[in-house]
Amino acid sequence: MDTQETPTNQHLWHRSFGLLAAANFFLTVSVYMLIPSLSEWLLQQFTPLQTGLIMGSYGLGLFVLGPYCSFLVQHYRRNQVCILAIFVIALLTLLTYLCKENHAEWQASAWVFVGVRFLYGAAFGVAQMVLCSTLVIDSCESFQRTQANYIMSWFGRIGVGMGPLIVMLTGLWLEIDIFLVIAGVASFSLLLIMMVRFPFRAPEDTQLRASLDRFFLTGAWPLFLNMVLVTVFVGIVLASVHTIMFYVMMLCGFLMAILFEQILLKYPIRNSILAGLALMFLSLMFAGNGNQFLNTYFFPLCLGLGSGIVGSGFLLSFVKLSDHCQRGTSQSTFFLSWELGVSIGLFLGFAFLAPQRGSMYFHGMEQACAFPQLGIKLGTVFLLISFFFYVFFTYPWYVRHRNR
Repeated sequence: MDTQETPTNQHLWHRSFGLLAAANFFLTVSVYMLIPSLSEWLLQQFTPLQTGLIMGSYGLGLFVLGPYCSFLVQHYRRNQVCILAIFVIALLTLLTYLCKENHAEWQASAWVFVGVRFLYGAAFGVAQMVLCSTLVIDSCESFQRTQANYIMSWFGRIGVGMGPLIVMLTGLWLEIDIFLVIAGVASFSLLLIMMVRFPFRAPEDTQLRASLDRFFLTGAWPLFLNMVLVTVFVGIVLASVHTIMFYVMMLCGFLMAILFEQILLKYPIRNSILAGLALMFLSLMFAGNGNQFLNTYFFPLCLGLGSGIVGSGFLLSFVKLSDHCQRGTSQSTFFLSWELGVSIGLFLGFAFLAPQRGSMYFHGMEQACAFPQLGIKLGTVFLLISFFFYVFFTYPWYVRHRNR
């Protein structure tokens, strides 16, 4: 039976792994802090369509340097490649801050910000691929690596909800510009990686400059497409709802998903993915419900619970499709599918849902999670497509092609 059971080891949580997991968390937090903070200002300066293009362009940047990732980590110190990529993220955040502060004088066009976000995605893609696909795997024994991938993905997933929440709490409690805080969070991630020592590895003489190694698992394209369809809905929600209570409950849903998965691990991966999709459908029902209590608390709770379970199911599916030497590539492919879907959702959310909401940014202690009706329709379409695609094509294909 195709279950999700993997061997665990009590010595996985050593110092190096803990530092790398924390670095992944803070790196993801810094990226997702930009969603509410940058979009608030962009909607005041540009049209919703331009804002959507800017916010979604980082999803394309993720793929630019991926083919060169394996060459970079083979010919340079792999930890230095990751550190440099995160340093670029911090610099681009400061550049965004300067553009915002001097916009009246510089009159930067929307295309300038599209370019900055594109570069931001390129740097984030390299940092994540090296961190989760190479550094973490190098720090673990071979039989621990599936569990390490699972844990690292959860640290990143919790950062998805924690990033916007920190922005809103910072706006209430601190006077400092949020872009400086974001650059500081990214820099802290960089410092955590610098605290880990990695042994020198001689480069391979036959390594090509561009390859799919550590970048994209071509044999897993149905899973990739299916994951993108699911996370488009997550991106639409992240672009549309910016309240403290929403992200608090979403984080509670993520934590509940970690507990629920201990039960679902005994069953086929299909069961957990279908259960997660059902919970995401349930969240849409609560979003469209006129009951404010259900809308405020159960909509984000079911979204976090469902997307958390689905994400883990797809990650383990990617791992089971890979050969032994492709584990890092499967992790990168999962990361790209999640982020590409979110970026498409951000584009759709800001470009087409912003006019329905006016100012979409959080102000005060508002609790209601007002999700536009168009968002509910779009979410329903994408989730239905992803559900039928998984049941009638992806899962039967996965059963025939899995390697583990």
